[in-house]
Amino acid sequence: MLAPFRRFLNTWIAKFFFFALAAAFLTWGVNDMVSQIGTSGNIATVGGQAITPTEFSVEFNRTLKQAIAKAPGGALSADEKKALGYQTLYGMIYRAALDAEAKREGIAVNNDALRNQIETDKVFLDSTGKFTRTNYLQILSDNNLTTKSYEDGQRDQMLEAEILDSVEVGAGASAILTDHLFGYEAQNRTADVVLVKTADQPAPADPTDAQLQRYYANHLSSYATPEYRKIKLVVLSADTLASSETVTDADAQTYYKANFATYVQPEKRSVRILVFADQAKAQTLAAAWAKNSDWTAIQKQAQAAGGSAVELPDTSKPDFPTPALADAVFAARIGAPIGPVQAGLGWQVAQVTTITPANTVTFETAEPAIKTKLQRAKASVAIYDQANKLEDAIGQSSDLNQVPADIGAAAAEGTVDANGIGLDGTQAPLPASGGARAAILADAFSQTLNQPAEFKQASLKTGADPVFYAMTVEQITPPAHKAYADVATQVRVDWILDQRRHEAETAAAKMLATVQGGVENLSAVANGTTVIHSAPFFSEGTPSGIPSQIVAPMFATNKIGDASMAETNDGFAVAVLTKITTPDRTAAPEDWNKLRTQLEQSMRGDIESTYTDALRSAAKVNINEARLNAAIE
Repeated sequence: MLAPFRRFLNTWIAKFFFFALAAAFLTWGVNDMVSQIGTSGNIATVGGQAITPTEFSVEFNRTLKQAIAKAPGGALSADEKKALGYQTLYGMIYRAALDAEAKREGIAVNNDALRNQIETDKVFLDSTGKFTRTNYLQILSDNNLTTKSYEDGQRDQMLEAEILDSVEVGAGASAILTDHLFGYEAQNRTADVVLVKTADQPAPADPTDAQLQRYYANHLSSYATPEYRKIKLVVLSADTLASSETVTDADAQTYYKANFATYVQPEKRSVRILVFADQAKAQTLAAAWAKNSDWTAIQKQAQAAGGSAVELPDTSKPDFPTPALADAVFAARIGAPIGPVQAGLGWQVAQVTTITPANTVTFETAEPAIKTKLQRAKASVAIYDQANKLEDAIGQSSDLNQVPADIGAAAAEGTVDANGIGLDGTQAPLPASGGARAAILADAFSQTLNQPAEFKQASLKTGADPVFYAMTVEQITPPAHKAYADVATQVRVDWILDQRRHEAETAAAKMLATVQGGVENLSAVANGTTVIHSAPFFSEGTPSGIPSQIVAPMFATNKIGDASMAETNDGFAVAVLTKITTPDRTAAPEDWNKLRTQLEQSMRGDIESTYTDALRSAAKVNINEARLNAAIE
């Protein structure tokens, strides 16, 4: 029952701490630092402290060796090497700034503390659990590390931890805050729901022509052709460029071995589960289920007993909502009764329906997908050089027919509406997808007729691979209303559907007014329609057996018996709140403690981000970009 809450624990709070650290580091990025070009012979200066070419070269060459050893094919492209060089320098700058701050604060890491850190690191312990210097030196050598570089790095990490710990003293989440958030996310509710469906309403009397004509006039936008534009387009992206990139069998083998764990698929099981708050009711249903395997009948019995039913198809053990249930399910055979098992806030009875054994995807099976992935990775690096070529070609001639074929761009030409639908009513095959497709279409419908093609980059979310394009609009067909005679049949269908939906809305509104006024209960006014006694549902997530549109209204009130109405995909729903369950810390102490820890991490992340911003401002970083590029090459 705490599955939605567990999903919450794995979302923004759990990740915010790491995001804050990453965001703080990235504020040392390219734009700020390279805009302050140094004029000395040093690569950079940080608060007056120099990073010399020799120091940079030693660190960069060590990092480069490690990267080459892990790279597919054992080589890096020029762009990858340059990116690695900048990354290396940013790390050195960050460490220099921390060193300066440590000196200012009088903080230092002594040799005894460093020695203890290294000698207790499990990485360096032999099979007997002891640290030996021979083993230590061998492991460093295997990873292209010297004792000085590794120990300097460890000293920096310890120094960073000590500095940050000193500014985070007192950071913590109060029990009151944790209780509020825990109660909100873990709270579940149940409701009685009646569905008033449009399809169940009686057909109206035949409409007159005057009624249909009036409906048509009031809904003209529904009976119009959209604006169409004929466009000519070239697109350059990692996807269009990937097919021209070469990936050898050896490259694919190297990738497969390095990522072998991802090709080992764990055992999965499909399971049916009944959930009850009361152990005795769970035991009763377990006994009934053992005698009658009809799942539909068992669900109805469980619902009548105040329980709920759920199915988990093809689920691996770590993905089960509770470890206790997972252990029981993966120890059972198909069809055997499981439980009751106490899990989360209730008792669960289960039955395994299918078992998918663990399986390892062979290299031969994975090879095509691996090569495609590596081709795209190479294209993501090479795209900037090709983009320069495309920009030069467009600059020389706005005629898209003159774009060289060897650039790797894909061409397209056709007539589309603003949603990318062609004249045949299907999605037009533009050589772009997702956000890039949307950006290109938006641009197409903002351009003037025969506007000369320009080299552009699609505006996408941060982190997305770049997409470059050029386009001309060759023809514009304005929108036009369809004549009534051409759409009369569709108008009649739409009118009837609208009348039936109106009847459904009227019936639901009367039902709501009667229930909300306290005149009758929901069962008395349901007019023979089944009253659904819902399973517990959460404010986040999709409820089982009832429309999702009713969740928000049911969480908008805290009064048992309050009723609400919501429009659904196929009609309307009237719901009455029947129960509110708000667990406290004693119901699920592990989850409560986990949430409190993550709240504390979030607060620490805020402090670290603010502190690192201040450190950056005080560092006075200057970079000699020419010296840096020369050292990388």
